[in-house]
Amino acid sequence: MKRCVFALWIGLTLIAGHVQAQFVSARLDLAGLTCSLCSKSVEKSIRQLDFVENISTDLNSNLSEVVFKPGKKVDISALAQKVYDAGFSVLSLTATFDFSRQAMDDAHSFAFANDRYIFVQDKQEFLNGKVAFRFVGSKFLSRKEYKDWEKKLPQPADDRKFVHTYFVTL
Repeated sequence: MKRCVFALWIGLTLIAGHVQAQFVSARLDLAGLTCSLCSKSVEKSIRQLDFVENISTDLNSNLSEVVFKPGKKVDISALAQKVYDAGFSVLSLTATFDFSRQAMDDAHSFAFANDRYIFVQDKQEFLNGKVAFRFVGSKFLSRKEYKDWEKKLPQPADDRKFVHTYFVTL
């Protein structure tokens, strides 16, 4: 009987462990789109990423909505780079992450998939459910807005266990 209960507990733990937090979608405000060929160029470039399920661009608002494939690791830097590779730039990038009661560390940051996310201005203890946060960095903002933020960004510790360190705000 004890073995059955233990096996059931292990099974439930494994099933619960398969529910993973991850990026769900992103919204990019783009600069330089002037025609449908421009938006198609950006879409074609972004579609090359293996974690992108779908993308749609509204030329009137210069916004792109990207939906990510479930279970795939999302590389936010690669997403922004694809916009630059197509000859355009990112004015802002907001991504929606589906959290499962994620605790923050003392530096108001969390680690996910070998990347570190540091919250600036927002002091969160837990993140739960779908949360949209905006990326702060030279690749993710206009030059003018990045200059305003640059002075406020902390210097992250040189921690080589992370592939990327991102600054984000709610």
